[in-house]
Amino acid sequence: MKLSTNVNLRREPFHINYRKTSESQQWEVFHFHQAMELLYVYEGTGTAIVGHRMLPIEPGTLLLFQPFQLHRLVVSDRFVRTVLMFDPHAVEAYIQPFGRIRHLFQSLWKSGLQQQSFRHPKLGPELEEAFDRLVRHLSTVPYDKQADEYGLLLLSCLHSLSAYDRRLEAKELPKRMPHHIEAVILWLEDHYKEKLSLEQLAADLHLSPYYVSHSFTQITGSSITDYMLGRRIKEACRLLETTSLTISAIALDIGFSNPSYFCKLFKQYVGVTPLKFREQARRV
Repeated sequence: MKLSTNVNLRREPFHINYRKTSESQQWEVFHFHQAMELLYVYEGTGTAIVGHRMLPIEPGTLLLFQPFQLHRLVVSDRFVRTVLMFDPHAVEAYIQPFGRIRHLFQSLWKSGLQQQSFRHPKLGPELEEAFDRLVRHLSTVPYDKQADEYGLLLLSCLHSLSAYDRRLEAKELPKRMPHHIEAVILWLEDHYKEKLSLEQLAADLHLSPYYVSHSFTQITGSSITDYMLGRRIKEACRLLETTSLTISAIALDIGFSNPSYFCKLFKQYVGVTPLKFREQARRV
């Protein structure tokens, strides 16, 4: 299993991972990224977990994840997908002339969505053709001109969504995430290897501990403690894949003073021991 790509939006406002394939079980911890993400499934079945919601994964499904939205995937067997990650600010110029599509995009970006999984007999073929066309064109277009190709692709995807899912034409939806929750997540990203101090987190952000804890769980669907643990496990996976550090050294590096307890939690989350995970990762 390879961990999700972390995209630097300042350097790379658009990034595509085209027809990425995993032959064995695909498992991820809860994670987030600054980018907006579209994930289209060609092969594979499983579940996408977004907050408290479980979305089915099956061929022909398009999943949408908003910026800073915690999510994870659990997929068995062969998993083939295209992942497009992008800076939503970079898309606005391309859709500005199209009022209905602009309104749809703003909702998908900033609203508290009830629908983040899309499937229609005509939607899948259109998306596959659009991704194929993008990849063909990218191979012939200079790098500094490629943003136009991505803009056209996203305009096409949004047009297809608006045509085949009338639920997206609903009334105005509430805004999804106050800015301070993003600040909480960024603080946690800087301190996840340390012993969690809710009081310090709240003091640094000038918020009350209760408000931080309650609003984080309400908006993300995960407690701060669960998020911190998931983030540590994700870092452990990265170190197991990319370094030769011992299991004990990795446990200490990510904030566990007891390596045995780390191994127990790792197996509980990932399904295999850290050593087994490393062996499997090196066979891929």
